[in-house]
Amino acid sequence: MSPISLAELCFTIRSLPCGKTAGLSGIPYEAFKHLSNDNLSWLLRLFNDCLFAGDILIEWQNASVYPIPKPTQFDGLLKNTRPIILLETAHKLLVSLITSQLSGILAKYNVLQDGNFAGLPGSSTQLSI
Repeated sequence: MSPISLAELCFTIRSLPCGKTAGLSGIPYEAFKHLSNDNLSWLLRLFNDCLFAGDILIEWQNASVYPIPKPTQFDGLLKNTRPIILLETAHKLLVSLITSQLSGILAKYNVLQDGNFAGLPGSSTQLSI
């Protein structure tokens, strides 16, 4: 994989959804949209360091799990809930950047065959059916 470029980072940040719940740090996606150029450069260095070290910050390895009640009677039963996992937004941003690069590589070199390619850019689940 090639290093993440500033253009890739800025494009991905612009496409982040607003109004989503943040992870343990409380940093929402909107905060990334207001970073200065210096902060974007720092974040880019951090992401590329993580990419090439093959490791992420220890804080990104934690998540919060919240049981959300289903529309049925709760009755104190966990089976009547659905778990929601809150991950760090910076971690999800890095994963999105890596996924984008990998998808491009997999599509360019036709790595995936048969029905495995449906999630790649320029492909469809219709072709698999």
